[in-house]
Amino acid sequence: MQLRMWMLDVAREQSPTLEDLRRYLDLTRESGYNAIGLYLEHRFAYPSTPWSHGKGCITPEMIDTLQNEYSDIQIVPFINLLGHFEGMLYTEHGKRFREEMFKGLQACPCKPEFVRLCEGLIEDTLAAFKSEIIHIGGDETSQLGACPECRAKVDSAGPSIDGKAGLYGDHFGPLARKVKEARRKPAVWGDMFLEHPAALDSMPKDTLIFDWQYFKSPLETSKQFVDKGFEVVCSPAILTYNALWCHLEQSEQNVRDHIAAAHDLNARGVCVTTWECGLFGNYETLFPVIRACGGRLGEAASQTPTPQPPP
Repeated sequence: MQLRMWMLDVAREQSPTLEDLRRYLDLTRESGYNAIGLYLEHRFAYPSTPWSHGKGCITPEMIDTLQNEYSDIQIVPFINLLGHFEGMLYTEHGKRFREEMFKGLQACPCKPEFVRLCEGLIEDTLAAFKSEIIHIGGDETSQLGACPECRAKVDSAGPSIDGKAGLYGDHFGPLARKVKEARRKPAVWGDMFLEHPAALDSMPKDTLIFDWQYFKSPLETSKQFVDKGFEVVCSPAILTYNALWCHLEQSEQNVRDHIAAAHDLNARGVCVTTWECGLFGNYETLFPVIRACGGRLGEAASQTPTPQPPP
């Protein structure tokens, strides 16, 4: 298990200071992880989108400082290039990129100006982050084909072909290749490829698939990606939905299931996702759980057999 990561949600108006981020990096190191993911949405000061910067967002200068101080930890950016784009869509400038008016969280992949925006966000991210992995998002794009232009493209594929898979793959395939051309490793969430498997044909084979399954083992779904030649990162969650703290028993089971699946499939690793706390929950109260998950990953890594070269 090469990758032992936890992902920190800093989106939706959360405003960690540099000192806050240092404490998260200290926690990462102390808990035995070798990487931390930063789930950013619009809360990063992309140089190409000065119109999207909100007060207290993370800056490239902060990332540069952290990378110099914590050179032993990979700081992986998780950016959003289609779904969960609402932070930018709700701005006066960004509303032009929306898939539907007054609803949803998704931009329109058929708008050339949106594609150019995505390319700029990737360039900004490549410049700011030194990590091998650049995660370009892709999850929960339920509005595929909603606008007239996207609907026409979906329909033009014909009834026997998954037009939404083509729409999705035509958007994310070139963006993943842009990351690859920069000699980095593109990564995406896996859920939409499970809904539209043909979209995988558009992705570079060395794209890393983060398979999130929060209520069951990912063994079956991750195996589908592995069987098609993709590396997988199994991605459980500390379940904070509708909880004052977290659903501890269910979270522990979810993490254990993902570790077991990663071991069985010889996956690239495990990424323990954490999301904003609801019901006035305090993120820092999750530190003991995050630390315990790091311990589980460390134990599993020590038990993973080293792959042997073919005879």
